[in-house]
Amino acid sequence: MIFAAQGALCNLLPSYVATKYGRWDYTAAYRVIGTIFEIFAGVGVMMTGFFGNPSTMFIFDIVVLVIGLVMMILSNDKFVGKR
Repeated sequence: MIFAAQGALCNLLPSYVATKYGRWDYTAAYRVIGTIFEIFAGVGVMMTGFFGNPSTMFIFDIVVLVIGLVMMILSNDKFVGKR
């Protein structure tokens, strides 16, 4: 299940960036969004060592999910470059 989720996330991020920003703005947007994604992914893996209790880890995952959903909803969907 974890490997399937990791594979899905690796496909979701480029698809999201391409859908929101298009091919002309893809590299600029992916540079920022990809960095944020990798930071949260690293923090998530790091937190598994800090939280010995799985319930606490699930709560942390839900908080990060809500933050990600809010960021996705509030992201600007206007193209910066050519259309």
